[in-house]
Amino acid sequence: MSSIVCSILGRNSIVLTILSPVILIFSLPPKYPIVRPDLKLECEWMDEELISYVDVKLADVCNENLGIGVLFFCCEMIAEIVKSKACEWTEICLDNAVYKLKNNLTGGELLRRVAESSAQSQEYLFQSGCYDCEVCFENKTGRQCILFMPCRHIFCRECVSAFFLEILNSQEVRTLSCLAAECKSSASQQTVLDLVGQEQFERYERLLLDRALARMDDVVPCPRKICQKPVLISNSCGMCGYSFCVQCFRAYHGVDGCHFNNADKKQLITKWNTAGEEERIQMARRFGGVRNLQKLIDAMLSERWIDENSKSCPRCRIRIEKTDGCNKMQCSKCGAMFCWLCDCLLDRNNPYGHFSAEGGNCANRLFDGMIAFEIGDAADFEVGWEDVIDDENDKNMGGWKLEAMRFALLVTFPVASFWFFNQPSLFKVFMKNFMVPDNREGDAALLQFKEELRARRRKREYETLLREELAYEEARRLSGNS
Repeated sequence: MSSIVCSILGRNSIVLTILSPVILIFSLPPKYPIVRPDLKLECEWMDEELISYVDVKLADVCNENLGIGVLFFCCEMIAEIVKSKACEWTEICLDNAVYKLKNNLTGGELLRRVAESSAQSQEYLFQSGCYDCEVCFENKTGRQCILFMPCRHIFCRECVSAFFLEILNSQEVRTLSCLAAECKSSASQQTVLDLVGQEQFERYERLLLDRALARMDDVVPCPRKICQKPVLISNSCGMCGYSFCVQCFRAYHGVDGCHFNNADKKQLITKWNTAGEEERIQMARRFGGVRNLQKLIDAMLSERWIDENSKSCPRCRIRIEKTDGCNKMQCSKCGAMFCWLCDCLLDRNNPYGHFSAEGGNCANRLFDGMIAFEIGDAADFEVGWEDVIDDENDKNMGGWKLEAMRFALLVTFPVASFWFFNQPSLFKVFMKNFMVPDNREGDAALLQFKEELRARRRKREYETLLREELAYEEARRLSGNS
């Protein structure tokens, strides 16, 4: 049914697609149709002027058709008058409606009655038709279908009932609405009751109430099992007088923060991540609303992330995160230098000596864990060397020296560590995965290396050619058999 709204002028109004019916009350005399019947018009929205006009037209029809049945002609005349007048009207004022004055109704009461009559007429027309369900695609009568408003999507009652029951039996809690994709039209309470039954309807209303209460930050349930009534946040429960904290549900502890041990935090986060919609609503009610619970979980997740991804400065204890670089760290707050691996303070005059001390746990581990040097495997660099082989200018530019210079660009930082920190062991660690000959072996090693690459290329080309020949022979054999 359309909703009644208040206009700018302060008057109630409503938009209708179907007017409430016009009722023709007649009484047939014994000598009918020689004698005209007694006719009386009744309509909720017609004023006295329009009713008088229709009465005159009905009298003319009866006088012109004496001797034959006139009821059909009278109905046709009323329909024509209403249609012609409806084209002229932009609005209908009910202040002077005869039905209102006769039954001593207020304007608001008459407006609601007109809206109800219009809805009943619209429902009657809908039930009289046949429609295709947009889910099962079966053609059914209007009595077997549900019309959602205001979207006017139509589905059969069986499909809608199955859809609603599936939602109610699942963990999802939301308003039951139209089945069409991305449609926001909600089902009326009467429609839900007719489709799912009294028991499921009561559960549906209870879930909606729980969801609404869970979204209220100033409402929590009393933690006592014998109570469990929703109460406004105050000093104590208004039902039983128990004073408690709305977050941890222990005895009220004033301004002191809630105390959760690590096991409680882990259990709460796990329960929240695995809970369904209904269970999350219950959790939110326990912790004083969705916002409060989300704040608490976010704080716990932040603490866990900080514990897993940062360390405390050994001097000032501030938390520090390492994003990149070597394992020699410097606190931005107190300036202390320390080892990221073992958390020990380093000598400010020689901080790198800790990583070159023989026998230490951190020896030669200055760059442990640096993602920047996890550079693929040897096959990735083999392609680069093949590109060098195809370069026709390398013979005129020193051959091996040019290639060595190009490769040196890839390992600039390890080479720098070799020269600046005088740690040749680090250089060997970085270079051990690269399949590059030692440049001290001269051009003979380079020629041998290039020859191996050419052999691998020829082998791949031969395998490719062999596969193509086999595919060609197979295709020719199949075409010959056909």
